[in-house]
Amino acid sequence: NAHQTTKAVMNWLAHLPNRTENRVLSGAFGGYSHDTFSMAEADRIRSVTGQSPAIYGCDYARGWLETANIEDSIDVSCNGDLMSYWKNGGIPQISLHLANPAFQSGHFKTPITNDQYKKILDSSTIEGKRLNAMLSKIADGLQELENQGVPVLFRPLHEMNGEWFWW
Repeated sequence: NAHQTTKAVMNWLAHLPNRTENRVLSGAFGGYSHDTFSMAEADRIRSVTGQSPAIYGCDYARGWLETANIEDSIDVSCNGDLMSYWKNGGIPQISLHLANPAFQSGHFKTPITNDQYKKILDSSTIEGKRLNAMLSKIADGLQELENQGVPVLFRPLHEMNGEWFWW
């Protein structure tokens, strides 16, 4: 049940190829929520080109962190900036470098076995509980944006065809 605004953005994106001009969108990555995220890259692009990137990204998950609780690797504090970006005509994007739930924390580049995948997908296991704890914080962040009518291009488990992340 997508929000009406989200449907409008999807419709707009779907019709870009049919336009005769202004068919290409640019995007930029603002960093990882909490420790490196800022609007500086968008500001720099705007100062050089006179235009802001159409899409601006934040990563909620710092999966390389060694933390006491895996859910501490999730941070949604970039939401305020993403809300402002939307209100100023940009499209927010969120990606996730999820910590590996097969471990207590970190290990986002550590490959896992099929048995570990099964445990991660079973909510009764510690691995499944770790995944659900992270997903709960992510869902809260996305809900905050939805409550403000802010659509998001969501890229969970990006670059999934490579061999450099656990997913």
